[in-house]
Amino acid sequence: MSETLLLTGAQGFVGRWFAAASGFGRVVGVGRSPRRASFTHEATLGPHRVTAPLPSALRSAPQTEYVSCDVRDEHALIALLRTERPHAIVHLAAALRDDPPSALFPANVDGTIALLHAVACSGVRVGRIVLGSSGSVYGAPQRLPVREDDGVNPPDLYAVSKLAAEWSAHVLARELGLPLVVARIFNVVGPGLDERHACARFASQLAAAAHGYAERVVVGDLSPTRDFADVRDVAAALAILARRGAAGTTYNVASGRETALREVFEILLEHSGAGERVEVVRGYRRAADCPRVVADVGRLAQLGYAPAHALSGSLADLYRYYADDVARAVAAAPTNGANRDAIAADATHG
Repeated sequence: MSETLLLTGAQGFVGRWFAAASGFGRVVGVGRSPRRASFTHEATLGPHRVTAPLPSALRSAPQTEYVSCDVRDEHALIALLRTERPHAIVHLAAALRDDPPSALFPANVDGTIALLHAVACSGVRVGRIVLGSSGSVYGAPQRLPVREDDGVNPPDLYAVSKLAAEWSAHVLARELGLPLVVARIFNVVGPGLDERHACARFASQLAAAAHGYAERVVVGDLSPTRDFADVRDVAAALAILARRGAAGTTYNVASGRETALREVFEILLEHSGAGERVEVVRGYRRAADCPRVVADVGRLAQLGYAPAHALSGSLADLYRYYADDVARAVAAAPTNGANRDAIAADATHG
């Protein structure tokens, strides 16, 4: 009998890639929206905004079983758990960084609490529950690389909500005897990433320039460093944690490599071939930005994890997503309507 994994946030960016490559015999996806053949966010190319299409690798991937269910609905979750009896759960359903507080805490905290209560009440024995958290909970690290046992200092309400979800989950896991594993995911890169993240915003603008929609690209401060991990490597790491993660343990999910945003932009600029045709306009630096971030992934490596994708290739795939997949979606859109306010130039780095 094949192993069943329950995946929340199944139609999100990381959720889609995880479902396609988890290695579990059967993945049952859960999400609030009805099943769709696209991401739940939108993508922009110049003045045009469309529902973000799936990259070709995901369009050709086997279809995951899917159930439309709000993770805050304990009764629905209990019924689902008793029907599917999963061997493991990966919980990725969450609000995003730029969502308002009214969305952050219900989705990130209340949803996590409801899921753990439902597991306990269902009577289903689950091998591991992997909670997808964020590397942003560390804030500006006191030392580099940042380790899982280092102090936390969340710099914004998104990070506060993710840390609150972690702490709530640890308390409930102890009280209810649940095998909780926390995955602190750092900056994820790959085809399908949306423009709320710096890498995708750069790729979108450069693709727009290559298609003749723009003559300038707006960037913020490019001096901060981040730990960028390919979404396929993140999916592989989550699969390892779902099988071998130690209960009660937190793991950094990252590449273990430090890269400046300037290098990211230069790589994308090279892939676009638009360097001589665009003006690069410098924006401002957010006060809350951490100047340097890189993670220690030694704990995860002990379970057999090793990144398989170089950042240059990940960024090339991201650029091609906007230049090819999003461009095709724009061309096929019935109205091809313009939305010139689609992306704020001062949006946060992801």
